[in-house]
Amino acid sequence: MVWVRLPVYFYKRNDTFYFSRSIPSDLQHRFKKRKIEVSLRTKSESKAAKSAAALSDRLERYWDSLRMEMIYSRELGLRVTPDAKTTICSKSFSITEALALYHRLKGGGKTKLFFESSERSMRYLTDCLGHEDLAALEISDAGRFRDYLFDRGMSSSSVKRVFSSVRAVINLAIREQGLAVTNVFSGTFIPDDEAKTQRLP
Repeated sequence: MVWVRLPVYFYKRNDTFYFSRSIPSDLQHRFKKRKIEVSLRTKSESKAAKSAAALSDRLERYWDSLRMEMIYSRELGLRVTPDAKTTICSKSFSITEALALYHRLKGGGKTKLFFESSERSMRYLTDCLGHEDLAALEISDAGRFRDYLFDRGMSSSSVKRVFSSVRAVINLAIREQGLAVTNVFSGTFIPDDEAKTQRLP
């Protein structure tokens, strides 16, 4: 039997474990940085190993999807022309407009809680980002938003609910308005809480 040592994508800093992985060289042109680093929000090595493995697997699948997109574009001879880029960038849609659209199309028969929770989630987003332009969203904004919610004292389950609401609002806006943007809040890694005894009161 041959034993294969799996790569380790986490390290410890100030008693907390962090995930760290370099972006593949063939995809670095798609991002503004060469390495992904994010806090795993745990002091437990076993939990860090599990979370890092899950995050690494998600990244692999995400990177594979980007590679397939590039392959399909080459095979079909598709290339975004300068004029097309200008047209795409000129079509913007605000977070407030996206929320209003979501309420109008999905709000039929819903309770007051539906409107309040989605409005609160999007308010958190605009407070964190400082702008409302969906076309200006970047992948790094999702991680910043996640950390912003944790810094407010939210539990992992609460952060996941907020992200679920934000994803739903933005997905609907993208489909209905034909926006040439990606929902950057899809697939964002959200670590589980530490044991309750280690959580702040």
